[in-house]
Amino acid sequence: MIFGGLGGYEKGWPDVGERLRWAATKVEARLLRVENLSTVIIGDTRITADLEHMVRRLDGREFERALRVTHGIRIEDGAWRIFLQAR
Repeated sequence: MIFGGLGGYEKGWPDVGERLRWAATKVEARLLRVENLSTVIIGDTRITADLEHMVRRLDGREFERALRVTHGIRIEDGAWRIFLQAR
């Protein structure tokens, strides 16, 4: 599942993947660093809340921006998998 910073949400990998591909064509930015605000671990599930600090390019100008990101991660078939991404 993804709640996109450009609006809308998608559920299920086919729709999430398509939304990520679409968003990649709309945003030009370079990531500077990720600042973890909180991580909660319960059993085989982790929830993280982070700030992604980046420089975004828009209309030929660059400006700094911090994006709030929440990830839900759990073990599926012996590997860590993201099941929630909210930006």
